[in-house]
Amino acid sequence: MGLLDKISSTAKGLGESAMETAKGLGEKATDAVEIRQLSVKIAEEQKKIADATAEIGAFYVAKHNQGGPDDPGVAAFFTSIDAAKAEIAKLEAEIEKVKTT
Repeated sequence: MGLLDKISSTAKGLGESAMETAKGLGEKATDAVEIRQLSVKIAEEQKKIADATAEIGAFYVAKHNQGGPDDPGVAAFFTSIDAAKAEIAKLEAEIEKVKTT
């Protein structure tokens, strides 16, 4: 095999290697785009769950605020909410006291 043949063979091998690398990178880029699109769809579905959960909570809070009977499973949460509201009122009164003195 002559020098020219070796150079030609090496150049051909490098070209094929570069093409395989580019093809692999292209496939990885395509995969990354697909993963991103699926991740966005997952986030959209998670938002739907969070929104529905908030709506459920709002329903029970409204029912509690209207004096309706609390479900035993959520009664402890309302006790915590009521205690937090009382603490907020106390702290707001302290703020007003500091402002007026």
